[in-house]
Amino acid sequence: MIKPFRTSIQSGQQLNGLLITVPSPELVEIVSTAGFDWLFFDLEHSAMGIETLQKLLRCVSDSCLAAVRVPEPSPAYVAKVLDAGAEGVIFPRISTEEQARKAVALCKYPPLGNRGVGLSRAQGYGNTFSEYLKVANERIACILQIEDEKGAGNASQISAVEGVDALFVGPYDLSMSMGIPGEVAHNSIKKIIRNLPEVVSDHTGLGILTADMALYREYADLGYNLIACGIDTQLINNGAKKLISSVKNTAN
Repeated sequence: MIKPFRTSIQSGQQLNGLLITVPSPELVEIVSTAGFDWLFFDLEHSAMGIETLQKLLRCVSDSCLAAVRVPEPSPAYVAKVLDAGAEGVIFPRISTEEQARKAVALCKYPPLGNRGVGLSRAQGYGNTFSEYLKVANERIACILQIEDEKGAGNASQISAVEGVDALFVGPYDLSMSMGIPGEVAHNSIKKIIRNLPEVVSDHTGLGILTADMALYREYADLGYNLIACGIDTQLINNGAKKLISSVKNTAN
C-alpha cells in the first residue's frame, strides 16, 4: 500500500533525502536502507525514463519515501510516475497560483482533480485497486519548485492552494532567473530563502537541496523540513576521491 508522504510532510517532521540521478537499482537499494527518509528521483535532468524509474522504485526500502520530479506538468508524465508507485510528485518551475492548481489536479483523482485511472504497479496491477483509490488523494504529496523571482513573489498564494503540500526552492535556477548564474550564496538568494518561511501557509512544508551541513542547520532552523542532503553522484565522487587519497597517503 502507498506510503503516506503527504502526512509525513504535514506532521512537520524533519525529512532528510537524497537526489537520485544514476539509474542503478543497486544504488537505490543501498541508499534507501542507509537512513534517508526520502529519495528525490529526477526525470528532468537525468537520463532516467519511466521504464527505468519503475525498476528503481521497486528497490526503495519500505522505510523510505519516494518523490519524482517530472520534466513538465503534463497528465502523461504525472500519471505514469504515480502509477509506477511514486508517493510524491515534484513539479519544476511553478511561478503562479494557476500553475499550482494545475499541478494539484494532476495528482488527485476526481472529484479533487483530474488524474486518470490506471491499473499498474501502484494499484497492485488491479489487485489492490479499491484500497489504493481510498487513500491516494490523502497520501500522495504534491511538491512545487520555486525557481524564479516570480514564483518567490507568489509563494504565499501558491502555498495557499488546497492540495499543495510543500514548496521546494531551487537556488541554482533562482540565480539564473535573477541574472546571477551560479551565485547561490548571493544575498538576493539568501533573502528569498529566509523570507519564504514567513509567507507560506502554515500547513505547507518547505524543501531545498544542500550538501553543506552549516547551511543544512540554518535551513532546518528556518523551518525547512524537506531537505535533500546531497546527490548520488556527489556521494560516489567524494567517496572515490577519499578512498584513493587514503590509499596514496598509506603508500607514501
